[in-house]
Amino acid sequence: MPANRHSFNEDRLPKQIILDSSFLFDAVMETDQGRHQLALDFSQRLRASNCVVVYSSLIFIEAPQCWRRMYARGLFVSNEPSGDVVSDRINAFKKADNLLSELLASFRRRRIAITGRLMSAASRLVAVFNLKAHDALVVAIAREIGIPDIASFDRDFRRVDEIELWDGPLPP
Repeated sequence: MPANRHSFNEDRLPKQIILDSSFLFDAVMETDQGRHQLALDFSQRLRASNCVVVYSSLIFIEAPQCWRRMYARGLFVSNEPSGDVVSDRINAFKKADNLLSELLASFRRRRIAITGRLMSAASRLVAVFNLKAHDALVVAIAREIGIPDIASFDRDFRRVDEIELWDGPLPP
């Protein structure tokens, strides 16, 4: 049975929700996917409802890869360009890291540390649902802590049973 999908504008909101990196990074800044405002608006609704957001410490390892791709595509730049490519990239990454930290700090939140048990569960989920490793880890966290609600723009979650997928207005 596939995931139960939810729109960002549903009246009922979860009391706790796991935020996937695809959702967080789009909420942090405008990408070429056009989902920034959707993520910000849903984030505001979650904050207003006093929802606890859950995220894994892996976000902070995955973020620099996202920033690198976005920087390479010219989607964000340093606030004070120096002309030195490395310095400008470092400053842009710091800016993005700060935006991510500010966004997370605006919520009631719970940060989950990655354990060997979670990694083993994620490995099995990669095999069962053909997920990317980080997505499998998000599902493993959801199952481990008993929170089925996940906000993500990643379509791979749709294959996973027993989750409540908040993926906004994405088509079927």
